[in-house]
Amino acid sequence: MAKNDILLLDQIVSEVARDRSISLGDAFQDFAISEVLKDYDLAPDEIEMGIVDGRNDGGIDAWYTFLDGDLLCDPDDLTQKRGASVIDVWILTAKHHDAFKQEPVVHLYATILDLLDLAKDESHLIERYNDELLSCRDLFKKALIKTARGSPRVRFRLCYLSRGDRELLGETVTARSDALVREVYDLLSNCEVSFDFIGAAELLAANRKIKNFSSVIKFEEGPLSRGGAHYLGLSTLANYLSFISDANGGLRRYLFESNVRDFMGGTFVNRSIMSTLKHASSSEEEDFWWLNNGVTVIADKATLVGKELHLENVQIVNGLQTTETVFQHLVSRPNPKDDRCILVKVLVTPQKALADRIILATNNQNKVDFSSLRATDKVQRDIEDILATKNWFYDRRKNYYLNHGKPPSRIVSMTQMSWCVLSLLHGQPHQCNRSRPKYMQSESAYKKIFSEDFDLTMYLASVEFCKSIEAAMLSDGITDSPYEVRSYAAMFRFLYAHLYAAAVLKTDKRRPLQIIEIWKRSIDTALIQQIHSLVLKQRVMLRESGRSLRKMHRNEEFQSELTAVCLTTVFKTSSHGVATT
Repeated sequence: MAKNDILLLDQIVSEVARDRSISLGDAFQDFAISEVLKDYDLAPDEIEMGIVDGRNDGGIDAWYTFLDGDLLCDPDDLTQKRGASVIDVWILTAKHHDAFKQEPVVHLYATILDLLDLAKDESHLIERYNDELLSCRDLFKKALIKTARGSPRVRFRLCYLSRGDRELLGETVTARSDALVREVYDLLSNCEVSFDFIGAAELLAANRKIKNFSSVIKFEEGPLSRGGAHYLGLSTLANYLSFISDANGGLRRYLFESNVRDFMGGTFVNRSIMSTLKHASSSEEEDFWWLNNGVTVIADKATLVGKELHLENVQIVNGLQTTETVFQHLVSRPNPKDDRCILVKVLVTPQKALADRIILATNNQNKVDFSSLRATDKVQRDIEDILATKNWFYDRRKNYYLNHGKPPSRIVSMTQMSWCVLSLLHGQPHQCNRSRPKYMQSESAYKKIFSEDFDLTMYLASVEFCKSIEAAMLSDGITDSPYEVRSYAAMFRFLYAHLYAAAVLKTDKRRPLQIIEIWKRSIDTALIQQIHSLVLKQRVMLRESGRSLRKMHRNEEFQSELTAVCLTTVFKTSSHGVATT
């Protein structure tokens, strides 16, 4: 490792800490995990969903389960899969140490073997591990069961992240990690296991790897063009693979950020695409583009040089299913050459509104899940505009602003917005946190949150109010015995925001103007402390009644009981905050 690597890494981590107003240790953890998982193109709130750091974490700081490259967040999202699947499990510990030490590996050894023994009932683990860690274990277990019929390939990536130099690893440390790898192999057949030590040099290298939205696609013949601005042509599958792959041969998933749907795995359509690809026909006998609708690409600028089209700010807006399936097929072959062709349509426009119309139109010919087309709605663009007036960046297209260099602390995702509105407007904080909301599965559910009839200021008010509540919880060090302060604030922020509004407004469901009204007042930290006391008291009552304490922040009954107390209690408040009731 170069002698200045730690110095440079510390500078980056210090900037993260200042930007997010968190400790250096927390900043290192956030930065290191996001860099290690960079190729998955996760949004900040998706990174947060995998954080399990806190008391009773067994030495694990984060756990992520991916199914065919897509992050799993909610067991309800899993469906029975018949085709072969790949399950990637990332278990990480991040320590702000300047060397790799034995103790974290020892903790991981005991915890991982305990949790990956799926024959152990969760009731035997509750006392030793926190809710979020057990939830991650449960999600992996359910993914394994749902895909069992297709004999899934499981890959475990165990990672120790630090500021150290992995060239200086001690023998006892590597011996323990090697022993853990062997033990995990014995727990599950058809799996791959690796233990990676990732230090300052590796984290800096990952940080320097920039997402490249420029690319070159080579056509078989000069593409058709009308007016020299938009293009239509055939590219061989091998050339298309080069177009969608990064320097290491991985799929550039960030090219799909404007696509309205995730890869849908082993569906009938995707199985049919794979079957066509595996059918070893020549391009003259049965070309691929005869049987496939092709892909649609948008770009800000295009320059044609011979048969090569040089594109800037590339996005594949239609054809994700085809692209993923082509990639999986070709990279699984020893020689990925294929002279069959795929039809590629390239539309050149720097206009965001026109790009939205293209995305909507090109994804609306066949049945698509209702939620998939919502990022292009007028109300979503209006929310983006109203938040921009206060220097917030509304990420209606995942990672759009992150990829354009905006600070993560000022980015608000559609998921975060829905959580804020669910908790404040509808009084349903139990539906928030650690899973993607079900807010867009039907038009009626969607319009409860996103409606052009609502005053747009309500969306700005909801975000800033919830973030102010979380900031107050952090500054006052509010927590509970099983949780660290940051973890507690992240999990319970929406419950506290709801209870605060209930205590002030004396109603559990509010109108948009009431949300705006409460947002304009100063946050009363004394009231937050009183609410916190109520939560702790209710938790004791919950334990004494023999009811489960697991996932309290998502427990509707727990929330209802607290809300009833807040609606009937007279709170003492400070003069600079809300009025005394």
